[in-house]
Amino acid sequence: EPGETVVVWADKAGPYHNPHETYPYENLPLCELTGAKTIRRDVNIGEALEGHSFVSSPKVHIGFGVNKPRTLLCSMTLTHETAETLDAMVRESYWYVLYMDELPVYALLGELVAPKGKKPPTPKGATD
Repeated sequence: EPGETVVVWADKAGPYHNPHETYPYENLPLCELTGAKTIRRDVNIGEALEGHSFVSSPKVHIGFGVNKPRTLLCSMTLTHETAETLDAMVRESYWYVLYMDELPVYALLGELVAPKGKKPPTPKGATD
């Protein structure tokens, strides 16, 4: 149905080079779940055994079939400790997974970018 709310469920995150090491998405030092009353989805026995932990934020508004311009979801001021944590997660190629309409959407938390004319750094755990 056009305009129907599409719930985005955040699930888990972890380092790309160790898929068995996962953490709940809400443990990431990001702002889209901070300060909002999150919604939890019950998991079945199979999802629980696979380590799923579904949480959604009321800050995310998506309507089925509705075009929406790029919108700022949240903003945050990084402390030194948070910046170091995020830097380590990017260097370790942390990924996260969201679910939209039961379909998984995988993405990297960040990307290592080299200064112009230099070779990009190798992520921790990667081999050439």
